[in-house]
Amino acid sequence: MVGDPGHQLCNQFDLIIPKAGISRRATIIINPQGEVEAYEISGGGMGRNADELLRKVQAGQFMAANPGVVCPAKWKPGAETINVQEKLAEKVER
Repeated sequence: MVGDPGHQLCNQFDLIIPKAGISRRATIIINPQGEVEAYEISGGGMGRNADELLRKVQAGQFMAANPGVVCPAKWKPGAETINVQEKLAEKVER
């Protein structure tokens, strides 16, 4: 989590509400290569789910450590993942 009093990040991600001069509430997950992995904007009064954010960060870390593996919806650490290469090989063999 970061604060952005100078609105540098907010401007970069187009989050400023011009008439109000404030930022929309957003969650942005950026991988170590500087690529956006997840981007979510919430309405001003809508709460966010910290458990879901943590799950997404953990999934991103797992995938970074395990290339070719993806985490399905609702994945949590220790749950089954999907090996993309194996799935592609299965389709080719059919």
